[in-house]
Amino acid sequence: MDIHKTLFSGDNVVTLPLRFGFAFVISQHLMLRSSTTRSAPVVVKAIPLEELEIYQLAMEIGDMAWEIVSKWDVFSKHTIGGQLVTAVDSIAANIAEGYGRYFYKERKQFCYYSRGSLMEAKTWIIKAATRRFIDQRELEDLIEKLKTLHLKLNIYIKTIKQNTK
Repeated sequence: MDIHKTLFSGDNVVTLPLRFGFAFVISQHLMLRSSTTRSAPVVVKAIPLEELEIYQLAMEIGDMAWEIVSKWDVFSKHTIGGQLVTAVDSIAANIAEGYGRYFYKERKQFCYYSRGSLMEAKTWIIKAATRRFIDQRELEDLIEKLKTLHLKLNIYIKTIKQNTK
């Protein structure tokens, strides 16, 4: 009695045997596992990277930061602006790189990198606001989006951790 994992690929259905009797998928805040009984297969549909809320939000924050920094003078762009954009863009880039990894432990590690970049970006945003490159409304918008992303990223990491035990 083998347990199988069924994956959808367009109109095709692929059923694969599972070695350890369980199937995992991470879907933003949703984790599905097959039952421990060896009965019917669990149907699991993987979602594309572009549909992950954390990735979408990280991309949005990156675009917001780029729009703000692009209006700065040359010196400001090349000093604090470059650091800010690099840190913000690294959030989405690390989510994407981790998503492309095969093992959950690697995926989790890249989420930790992403979270580190998020904290770095927050620091650069506060520095930019202190130096009056970012107005109060932009500061509040960016910080609020970073807080939301931080929370969602922590939930995603927790879900991955449950799969690596």
